[in-house]
Amino acid sequence: MFSFFKVETPVCVLSPDSDNARIDLALRVAAVSSLLGAPKPGELSESSPLSALPPFDVLLEEAPNWGSEASLNSSPPSPSTAASTREGGGGGGGTGGGHIDASRAGPGCLPSPASAPFVVSEDCLTLDVYAPASALRSPNRASLPVVVYIFGGSLVSGCTSRSGPLDALVERASHDNRPFVLLAMNYRLGALGFAAVSELAEGDPRGTSGNYGFLDQILALQWARDNIAAFGGDPQQVTLMGHSSGGTSIFALLAAPAAQGLFHAALTLSGSPNVTMARSEKEEQDRALWLPGTGCAAKAGAELAQCLREADALTLQNALPQSYMEYSFDKSVPDLGKGSLGWSSLAFVDGVTIARPVHEALSSGVAGNVSVLFQNVQCENPPERGSEAYLATHLAKFATGKELDPVFSEYAALAKSYAPEDERSQYSAAALVADTSVTCGTVSLAAAAARGQAPGVFVGTVVRGASHAKRDLSCVGIAFSTQLPFHRFDLDLVLAWADARGSADVWQPPMWCPFKPSSVDVQLAEVSWADVRQSEAASNGAYSHALLGGTDSGGTVNVVDWKLFVCSSMEEMGIGQPYWWIN
Repeated sequence: MFSFFKVETPVCVLSPDSDNARIDLALRVAAVSSLLGAPKPGELSESSPLSALPPFDVLLEEAPNWGSEASLNSSPPSPSTAASTREGGGGGGGTGGGHIDASRAGPGCLPSPASAPFVVSEDCLTLDVYAPASALRSPNRASLPVVVYIFGGSLVSGCTSRSGPLDALVERASHDNRPFVLLAMNYRLGALGFAAVSELAEGDPRGTSGNYGFLDQILALQWARDNIAAFGGDPQQVTLMGHSSGGTSIFALLAAPAAQGLFHAALTLSGSPNVTMARSEKEEQDRALWLPGTGCAAKAGAELAQCLREADALTLQNALPQSYMEYSFDKSVPDLGKGSLGWSSLAFVDGVTIARPVHEALSSGVAGNVSVLFQNVQCENPPERGSEAYLATHLAKFATGKELDPVFSEYAALAKSYAPEDERSQYSAAALVADTSVTCGTVSLAAAAARGQAPGVFVGTVVRGASHAKRDLSCVGIAFSTQLPFHRFDLDLVLAWADARGSADVWQPPMWCPFKPSSVDVQLAEVSWADVRQSEAASNGAYSHALLGGTDSGGTVNVVDWKLFVCSSMEEMGIGQPYWWIN
């Protein structure tokens, strides 16, 4: 039996059967209403998949109908306000008469390419809020820290409902007597979230186009500032946490003037540090690569803008070529003939929403009074096979064997310390590529934040993977298993640990197959969890770097000048910022 808790902002439905309350809040923003027969705002009915059915309906005021321009619209939408709640179904009430089910996650945003194994819609900008029930009952509300989670998916896929058991993090924090409120938001993806051509800038209040997904994230942060206190959260203690492109989003938000003051700490997990593309380059790229597939390329000026805004959303999303969503070990290996890995950028520096490159924002101090922790895993993309000979073939374009030998020796020693004997070749290869793709950029951004006098600057590298058995990845369509610390390993380990509520029995990570943890797994999960709870500390113009899993037991080792030699060596060879991951 559900009970409900009403606040002045969107209504939440609480379950007394759980220690925590899950609250799904509809932000009812601008959205094209043609996809999948999604109803227009104010037209939701009991037969709609978005309907509120028994035991509760949440009635929302009618949101503005942005019409067919909403797909590529940047005018800041306004969150709807809950008008009333009713127990049971049927009946009217509220100003719009629409019904939104607030007891389950809303649909995800349409991905690119436009197919997904979960419910998607163009009407997708919803929030999920998880709060300890005790916080909602407390007379001293607005006292708990707030974690805002941004999901990953290369900015082309993902949604809050597919992010794993986020509620388990809230439960675990409460169990540790360090409770917090967690908020996760959906945001526009792919072309609908990030396509940019100059014609779309006409009529845009920003005077530019693209980066719409970041506008959605900023809107969610503004909502948290204004409303999170009603759920026990303190709007002055907001930490951003994002994995993969969620981390990339955080890098971008550090350079977003409209986001300043909306968060106070940031934790990125394997975020892409290369948010540097200029507006002119982005518009030229999208005109050449994306526009031809939209059906609008033959038009110009205002007619082109109108055509794009009226185009079918599926067409716009599917017009993105594969270069916007490259992701594999082979595609991450530096190749002199391709420049920036041959990838096409979704995020870019438009001069308004993202005012400057994140490196510049951090080093100049304009990112604000924000403590940062930048983390990644040492083997982001473990190859099914990996060897020095394979990498040397590519790297020989940049340097001679004599120059490469000391670098390879560093990775061989690293693999000997942290990889099982039968995967040392893969570890060495994956570690080198992870460094040229992520780690060197992450360390560079941390140094920039320290120069900019951020109040706390921390770097983490997960160097150890599974301790006693290979992780089976067939559950997510990867045909091999590994003991290496791969992309999302750290996040999924923490989620599985928290969801298991301390049990040493079988753990179920969101993105790999079930396994029985060892004591080292537990220790590594606990030190990774400590990152989420990282306290602020004075940086004094420097940053601290920790190796997670650096001890045989899975503990942490603090290091100095980690990766300084290999990153500087790669930079001298010409393998620098252009080869960092994007998106």
